[in-house]
This record gives sequence, structure tokens and C-alpha cells, in this order.
Amino acid sequence: MFSQTLRLGTRMRHGPKFLMTSQMVKRFPPIATRKYSKPPSSSFNNDGGPKVRHFLFVGIVGTILFVMVVNKINEQDPKTSLAKKKNTYSEEEWESYVAGLKRKKQRFDFSSNKEFYAIPFANKSPKQIENLKREVSNSSSQENVGVVDINELIAKQIDNPASAYGLLLKTTLVENDPNSQSCTYSFNWNLAKGIFSKLVCDELVRMTNESPQLDRFLLLNFPNSLPEAIKFEQDVANITKLIVFKEEQKDDVVVKYFDTVDKVSLSN
Repeated sequence: MFSQTLRLGTRMRHGPKFLMTSQMVKRFPPIATRKYSKPPSSSFNNDGGPKVRHFLFVGIVGTILFVMVVNKINEQDPKTSLAKKKNTYSEEEWESYVAGLKRKKQRFDFSSNKEFYAIPFANKSPKQIENLKREVSNSSSQENVGVVDINELIAKQIDNPASAYGLLLKTTLVENDPNSQSCTYSFNWNLAKGIFSKLVCDELVRMTNESPQLDRFLLLNFPNSLPEAIKFEQDVANITKLIVFKEEQKDDVVVKYFDTVDKVSLSN
């Protein structure tokens, strides 16, 4: 009985109906399963709040903005930018300014007993310069009067490849106009404030070392800008007088600067 049943099961398994059913099962694709991906990682931890690096980023950006605002305020403050914001001063403002100068060490301070006469429009005026030498000298021979021309100093620097400022001046030079009544050289003013005052100072030191009797100086075609005028009085010496030869030259910004303290003189 058992053997008959076994043979019957074997015949059914190999029969056409069983085979057809198994082939149909194979044709059905596997049941699709839904896959869940991880949610994108957030820059914030759900349980821990913002990360430390975000606080650092906010702090750095805030500091940069604060520094920029402070610098902008300083640029607009006339107390920290005297040359930028004001060209004329009241007597009280000038007294305060001069007091600040006295606290700094000038190369030729009041104790040096030397006088400095600035002549910003000295080019093309050789006769007037000779007359000025006689006027400011306390000697008939005028041996105590030294003459410094910023045009000559600049030319020496540019022509000398071994000079301290030659390459810098040559690179930033815009024009050399020999017909100019003042400094014939113009630059793009990327130059540091005070470079021309330094050239004049170095020449004054050289001259006084070689000729100790010099105590009066004519500074020709200088100051060539308002920042240089201020820098000269800060670091080198106080201007005794600023001399012009024509009334219209008083409209120049450097001349107006010294006119507020009654240091401008008109010479024929």
C-alpha cells in the first residue's frame, strides 16, 4: 500500500500539471521590498542642538564685521585723520595740534635754533630765490643759508639705481612736467606718506654735518602736498614761514593750511 502511494506521488510530481505549475511559479518576480534610506544628516543634532563649529563661525564673522565698522568710523574721525578731513583750523585747534607735535621728537626741534622757509612754488623763479637768500640771511655772505630743492632730490633718487627710494619713485612716477611752477614730479600717491619729508630731512642732516654754520634753510618746491606738510612738522621741524610770489598761489591747499596760523608771506 505504502509503495503504491509512493509511486503515485512520484508520477504526479513528474506529471505535466505539476511541471506547468512549477514553471509558472518561476515566472513570477520576487515580491518588491520597500527600502528606507537614512534621512539626510542635519547640521544640527536633534538631541544636542547646534554644533560648536557653528558658534565659532558666527563669532569669526561677527568679529570681522566689528573691525570693519570700527575702521570706517576711525577714517571718518577728524581727530585720527587730520590731513583727510580738515584743511583749515581755528586757533585753539592749531594750539592743540602744535602741542601734539611738541610731544614728539623732531629731528630739528626749537633748541636747534634753525629756521625753515618753505617755498612751494619755487620752480622758474631763480631771481626770487636769490632775493630770499639775502632776506633771510643774517650774514652778508649768506654762508649760513642752505637751499634744498625737492625736484633735485627726486631726480637724484630716480637716476641712482643704488638709491634707497629710486626704484619706488620710478615705478610710481606719473609725470615729470618741467614747466610746472612747483614740484615737477607727480606720482600715483600709493607712496607712503612722508617719503618726501624723509628725503628733505636726510639732505638737511647731510648739509648741517658738512656745514655746521648753516642755520637758515630754503625748502624749494616743498611741501608738495598737504600730507607731506603735516609729516614734515611732525618728524623734522616746524616751518618758520611759507613764502609765495603771487596772490593767486594763496588758493593752493598747502598755502591755505599755513595761512590759518598766519605763516604765509607774499614776496615780490
